Amino acid sequence: MDDGSGGGARRLLTYLAMFCLAWSMMTLQLTQTRILSWIFYNHVVYLTVTVALLGFGFSGVLIGLLAKRGRNLQRWTLGAAGGFALSIPVCVRVASLTPLLVVGDYDYLKLLFCYAVLVVPFVFAGAAIGLLLLQGAKQVHTLYFVDLAASGGGALGFSLLLRPLGAPALVWISAALSLAGFLAYGWVVRARWSALLAAPVALAALGLLWADGLLAERVESYKFLARVQEPWRPLARVERTAWSPIARIDVFSDPGKDLIYGGAPGPADYYKVLTQDGDALSVLPGSKMRARIFEEPKGGHITAHNFGYLIRPQPEDALVIGIGGGIDVISAQAFGAKNITAAEINPLTVELMSRDFGDYLGWPRWPNVDLRVAEGRHLVRSSGKRYDTITMAAVDTFSALSSGAYVLSENYLYTVEAVEDYLGALKPDGVMTVFRWLFEQPRESLRLSNLYVAAAERSGIAHPSRSVMVVAVNYAGPYRWAATMVRKRPFTPEEVERVLSRVRTQKGLAAVYVPDIFPPERQAALEAELFATETEYYAPARAAFSQLIRSDAATRKQFEHEYQYRIEPVWDDRPFFFEYHKLSELWSERSSGKDLDLRGVGVHYVLYLLFAVATFVAGLAIVGPLYWLERDGLSVRGLRGFVGLFACLGIGFMFLELGMIQRLNLYLGHPTYSLSVVLAGLLVFTGIGSQRAGRALASPEQALPRGMALCAVVSLLWLAVMSLVTRYTLPWPIAARVAIVLVSLLPVGLVLGVPFATALRHVEQFDRRFVPWAWGINGLASIVGSVLSVLLAMRIGFTLVVLLGAATYGLGFVIVRRHFAAAGPPA
Repeated sequence: MDDGSGGGARRLLTYLAMFCLAWSMMTLQLTQTRILSWIFYNHVVYLTVTVALLGFGFSGVLIGLLAKRGRNLQRWTLGAAGGFALSIPVCVRVASLTPLLVVGDYDYLKLLFCYAVLVVPFVFAGAAIGLLLLQGAKQVHTLYFVDLAASGGGALGFSLLLRPLGAPALVWISAALSLAGFLAYGWVVRARWSALLAAPVALAALGLLWADGLLAERVESYKFLARVQEPWRPLARVERTAWSPIARIDVFSDPGKDLIYGGAPGPADYYKVLTQDGDALSVLPGSKMRARIFEEPKGGHITAHNFGYLIRPQPEDALVIGIGGGIDVISAQAFGAKNITAAEINPLTVELMSRDFGDYLGWPRWPNVDLRVAEGRHLVRSSGKRYDTITMAAVDTFSALSSGAYVLSENYLYTVEAVEDYLGALKPDGVMTVFRWLFEQPRESLRLSNLYVAAAERSGIAHPSRSVMVVAVNYAGPYRWAATMVRKRPFTPEEVERVLSRVRTQKGLAAVYVPDIFPPERQAALEAELFATETEYYAPARAAFSQLIRSDAATRKQFEHEYQYRIEPVWDDRPFFFEYHKLSELWSERSSGKDLDLRGVGVHYVLYLLFAVATFVAGLAIVGPLYWLERDGLSVRGLRGFVGLFACLGIGFMFLELGMIQRLNLYLGHPTYSLSVVLAGLLVFTGIGSQRAGRALASPEQALPRGMALCAVVSLLWLAVMSLVTRYTLPWPIAARVAIVLVSLLPVGLVLGVPFATALRHVEQFDRRFVPWAWGINGLASIVGSVLSVLLAMRIGFTLVVLLGAATYGLGFVIVRRHFAAAGPPA
């Protein structure tokens, strides 16, 4: 790659090959996460987040073996680039066939199958990139800059292109980019034209083979969308499919069967169903269903999450968080709301509701509806508007975001600070209604009430037990739901009686918690009357809610500790509301229930199993090549300690990256912004830092300790400064907030770019065969770091994860100092 062997043009073509391969790799990594989150549930998809890193780790071992045996590295680089291009569509296609190829409830077998298939392209990609670094070790700073800048561009391009083009198109674009990298490097090494033309011809043949669609369009049987694919639904059809970085949206109908229950259909076009990533369904009501909803205020059947309108009838200002198909918006209109603000986080959902299905739904055309693309929590924090009613019915996501940070369904809508924001957004007499699952042994709704009690105490509400009410509803399924109503001031007896009169007369409703606003004798008599219904199912819930809400802080803490599930309040720094299973359940008989598949014990099995396996595999992949190298006489004093340095770089970077993405999620107001801005900005700035370090005259002995120390210090400064800045600039326009985030990330990225490339340049001075070994260590340590960061965040929060990231770089500083003291100057 130097001027004497290839000249400037070949060096630029090598940089172009690196750019194309890295951009393609990042695009593929993010796109496959979207595809698999449509096929599987979120905790299964988490494992695919580590596929790219595992491929890089294995490729480092492979390159070490090739270099050890003196192979033609240019030929292997070209072959790896070509293999990457061709394996992309093949492996994605095979992975999408998993529900057809592996039939039955073999979740972990399907997982392993997908893992084995999808790791193949990343082994090729990691090998190609690692071989480029190995052959161009003297230009490693520039190559690393190109690698990171292209990865940042791939993250940004994914966020911008997925919605208009769709996931299958991005897979083909990724393959085409890697093919361009293959051709660029083929020109560098002057490969034969026959060899260069073979890959484009093969890729074109694959395109023709799957011209009707790359994906198999099959989801797992446990997802709601699978009902469309059942043979006894011959008339079911998907009317619209669209992709976004948040979820794949499908809208479907079935004139022959009821969409939800499977019986005879209702009136023509009674409703359609919208799914997010094949599940998390929402109903799109047609004209006849809308007419039924408008009957609710007249004394007919009332949906439980509309009880807030009995307490605050005909509200002046109503807020609906999470519109789905718009049933809650229609309900607000039916109960006389004069101004309705509807917040939906997914812009694709808003586009479909207002454009494609606007005429069918009707409500998007109403003049008093203000439809916003916004995360509900950010809207109430930044707008300053006050509402009479806030409704949030079953709002969450079962999908995995592309950052890999959302795969355990952490949700900033359900934290203590979130409830404080909602209370602050209510008018003095306002009420908020939240609709969530109520299991026989409650957990979600019980934790929600605990959030309210904690937020009420922090907000100065004297008697929270008087300002919360819980009503359950049975929709004839295996589980029940609960409407939790909260407000700032106590409910009045008249308001409570309006709700209880419906509970007494409407089938399927049951009181779970009645606020303490009656005289003791009347309160006891009322509860005795209401709690006499369905005692077998509701007795545990009624006892749990009463003990939790009415206890003092110390007693409540003890109750949380002894309770079967985790129901302690969660905070913005640890927003895992749905992570309510205790670790002891991993070995209990309760861990076998089907209700645990979506969120719960299965998640812990996956994460802890992955952490153990990743750590074991990383240890083997690190120690094995080092043993081979030292057996060949390449033993260097202090080099074993250098394993710790590359491990610290991989783990520390993942801690900082994921921690920063999460810390800025609420501030930017949308997870897509957090992904594209933070990930792309951090990668590009880190690449620039690497390039600048390569131009500096400092030796590795000087640059490495200084770079590690600066990484630790600057990360701590970023955390302290942004904690203050975000608090005061939250109401600013999104463009200003993005600019603030990018400015804050610039110094962090510049210092993070120094150590890795400098360390590669240093080990290359001993022997260039150490370069792929170090590359593999970094990739494998990143796997461990990505899993460990989530496990730690679930226990101690994302702030401490960032602090641990800084501490990891501090540990790397100590390792570097000891290494240079032991190793001495290279020969």
